[in-house]
Amino acid sequence: MHPIRFRQQHKKLLLLILISSLSLLRTDLVTAAPTPISAPEAIYAALERWKDAWQTLDADSYISSYSPHFHHQQYTSHINWVTARQQRLQSQQWVKLKLSGIVIFIRDDGRYVANFTQDYKSDSFSDISRKQLLFEKYPNGWLIVAENEIEN
Repeated sequence: MHPIRFRQQHKKLLLLILISSLSLLRTDLVTAAPTPISAPEAIYAALERWKDAWQTLDADSYISSYSPHFHHQQYTSHINWVTARQQRLQSQQWVKLKLSGIVIFIRDDGRYVANFTQDYKSDSFSDISRKQLLFEKYPNGWLIVAENEIEN
């Protein structure tokens, strides 16, 4: 082997390694466009945030899962419902919530429904029930506009 030829081959190999290394370094500079999530995925994420806020007794996050126009039929206004929910969450020492059999579908009016079985346990109460949450799109995401128990 000739020394000159070896050096040329060596230079080519080093150049290829350098180019490969630079291309690897550049990949962390390139950011892919975010993959848009579907509405059902967004509803599922909203449902998970609602559940997590309830389990951690985070009243602000829990209440922010609901539309500002939401009020349960048991209360005369949204503010009365908010006050009651805050008091209820503050009175709990712990909450465990398991959701199963989640089915999400769109209605003709563009709102989404989530039906599921809710297994609720706290330091003072436990219950298993079927629930239905109605979600509507707001500028800050999908919020609960209605909540009902489903009769079996």
